[in-house]
Amino acid sequence: MALAGREFAVLISAALGIWVRDGAPCRDGHRWSKRTEFHHFVHENATLRDAPRRGCARVACALTRLWGASMEPAGPTRQMQSAGLPARLWGTTGPPERLPVSRAWFGLLLAMASAAHADEATLHDNAERIILETDITFDVDDVGAMAVLHTLADAGHVKILAVNYNEVHPNGAAAIDAINTFYGRSDIPVGVYRGEFPDPDASRYLDHVATFPRRLTADGAPDALDVYRRVLGDEGERSVTIVSVGFLNNLADLLRAEADLVASKVRKLVVMGGRHNDGFNLVRHGLLETTQEVIENWPTPLAISDYGGRVRTGATLADTSADNPVREAYFRWFGGRFEGRSSWDQVAVLYAVYGAGEWFKDVASGTGSLRNGYSWQLKSGWRTYVGPKRSEEEFVDLIERLMVEPPRN
Repeated sequence: MALAGREFAVLISAALGIWVRDGAPCRDGHRWSKRTEFHHFVHENATLRDAPRRGCARVACALTRLWGASMEPAGPTRQMQSAGLPARLWGTTGPPERLPVSRAWFGLLLAMASAAHADEATLHDNAERIILETDITFDVDDVGAMAVLHTLADAGHVKILAVNYNEVHPNGAAAIDAINTFYGRSDIPVGVYRGEFPDPDASRYLDHVATFPRRLTADGAPDALDVYRRVLGDEGERSVTIVSVGFLNNLADLLRAEADLVASKVRKLVVMGGRHNDGFNLVRHGLLETTQEVIENWPTPLAISDYGGRVRTGATLADTSADNPVREAYFRWFGGRFEGRSSWDQVAVLYAVYGAGEWFKDVASGTGSLRNGYSWQLKSGWRTYVGPKRSEEEFVDLIERLMVEPPRN
């Protein structure tokens, strides 16, 4: 991998803690420092498609992960915040700190070595490996959750392995594929549920989103169980996180047919649904007993997430381009205007990617329950409940920025 002279100088300077252009005004009125220079470098190079510059972006990302707080931007510019990624990945705010030279050089050499393999697969070596289960039909926060996932994938923090559809709308899979295509990932497998599904929902937006460019025909998607078998079979032991923001019918089919595969390949399952007496995702379409079956028999850790009702996002999609199917979905859902909608699904996705830490905590005491009387005991490392650690305003700000970030490609 060949680095241009300026790019190499920026990396060396960042590694050694040397201030770059210190004291010179930057574009937004803040002061340039080695931190602002580095984060502009990360942002600008992460969007480039040629392999050498993807390598530069990988160096930048690796250094950022290694040095944490010491790489925080000096000023609160939108570009430098890398789409508002959680602070534990980009450092905590505070005065700049210089690094020990030995640690800096070690980080630089490690990052340079990893940058030699600058292809897409290498970029995602350390990313969270995610399969999304969605009922993208009735509500629109599923669309927002997909936008969040794709932006995190663009940043190298997520590898989207598959998206499976657990509703039965004829344009559901096509709309999913249109969103994947918009973000440059038309190769992501999309599986669909093939079983009985009483009283399916209508959609305000799927027919519109399905008109956007895509490769998948409306009836050309494979069975979700086949997608699970193929995708999980190719993954390492306990390496995959499944996040369900819809119904649990596909997961029940998977559990009945391939329990050993689940136990060996799935690290955790995150389920968006109410902890007590849920009235939507965990009960509708005659799936209450199916939900119980999954919660009772799932062989790896399972977390329930229901935060996000008052975290209303999506209004700023009005400022994005008209070729954005996420924008179209929110526009249609609100009847020809843009407003904020609850963000249950986006929050579940964020937890699936980042887990407990600066933004979330695992609640491991008490119980969960379903409307049929079934209850389960919360237990650390087994069955937990997702609790927020940040304010609603902070979640709104983070999710909005992730949803409106344009595709890398």
